[in-house]
Amino acid sequence: MTEDSEYGDIASDELPEVYGLIGPAAIPFLTAFLADKSHKAPSRIDAIACIARIAEMHPHTKEECVNIITHQLEQFAENDPEVNAFLILHLTELKVTEALPLIKQAFDADSVDEFIINWDFVQEKFGLK
Repeated sequence: MTEDSEYGDIASDELPEVYGLIGPAAIPFLTAFLADKSHKAPSRIDAIACIARIAEMHPHTKEECVNIITHQLEQFAENDPEVNAFLILHLTELKVTEALPLIKQAFDADSVDEFIINWDFVQEKFGLK
């Protein structure tokens, strides 16, 4: 992961693919990085995307990756609202219906950057609207 603002966008585009190719071996590192709130939000968001990409490329890891993302969202009150938005975005893309009550809690607590994702979008993606 990188916190170099000069290469941030380039790295953000490529990192999920790279970590997806590394696969399950990268999960412990990404989990620790995501959980470390001393890292800036954009870097933690990159870690979320990498974990989600591993779940997509290595289906046998999906449950583990979903649990990591969900666990981080459980801490929505302490997370940056932008981080919460991307946690929710990836749970939505991974079709994790069991996370809906937690996602709703985060929105109800006004802990999600709704410029990135909103409750209506989540409901639409899950076929609830």
